[in-house]
Amino acid sequence: MGKRLTALDLHNFASAMYEENETDVMRIILNATEGTQLAGGIETEFLANFSQVGRWGLFKVPSAKALVLAIRGTTTSKDAMANIDLFASIQILQLVSRITPLLEVIPVQWLQHVNKMINLHPWMGDGEVYVKLLAFAADAKQRCIKDGYDLIITGHSLGGGLAQIVGARVHATAVTWSPVGVLYNMDRFNITERGVYRNIVNVQPDRDVVPLIDKQPGFTQRIACTATSLQCHSVRRSGCELYQICGDARGRNMDASCNAEIGAGWIPQDRMH
Repeated sequence: MGKRLTALDLHNFASAMYEENETDVMRIILNATEGTQLAGGIETEFLANFSQVGRWGLFKVPSAKALVLAIRGTTTSKDAMANIDLFASIQILQLVSRITPLLEVIPVQWLQHVNKMINLHPWMGDGEVYVKLLAFAADAKQRCIKDGYDLIITGHSLGGGLAQIVGARVHATAVTWSPVGVLYNMDRFNITERGVYRNIVNVQPDRDVVPLIDKQPGFTQRIACTATSLQCHSVRRSGCELYQICGDARGRNMDASCNAEIGAGWIPQDRMH
């Protein structure tokens, strides 16, 4: 595998963003990279305040010649309001479609145009909730080009949706976990199919309902989950599932942390042979 970042590496950055302070964020990241080829020199370049909507952090990984931009999912009331702001209109249409096949008969391009038109932000003179994040990512991308680094974006839930927007806009690889979809909002977010197809990879657990909001236009890797919808939305549980099925190219043993997250005997019986 060498020093290129893997999905499990990025999973640790996405998980760490839920910690409140920089010390705990870095504890998770450094513990996850200790004893691997990534160890040494990893540092926080920026960490937004915990109250920031879609709080993000930028981390330098010198051994991989990468900057990792990690974005948190819904945690605060402001995050919840951002979800409503960004995705409520399509959620309403999806609910209506359970009664009448609205989304099946109306062209996608028309729905994308309507969602853009009903966005109130341009009329109110304020910006979308992701404007600051997008500007930050664009600056980080330029730094990477200058320094010969790669910008890699990751995020979970709301953070995964924001990662898709930002990755498609600045043309940076984004690996997202249980993200909200962006298909019907592509015009509003000013992203293109090409930008999504070339840059976005989504990890979507079975039974997780959050990725069913809107639709996922990019490449989606489905993973198994037999727990409740809420439990299947856990980014740490998704990491354990990925580890169980694929192992870890860096040779890390995640059994103890997965036992703590899911419970003893977390490996399903049908996979023990």
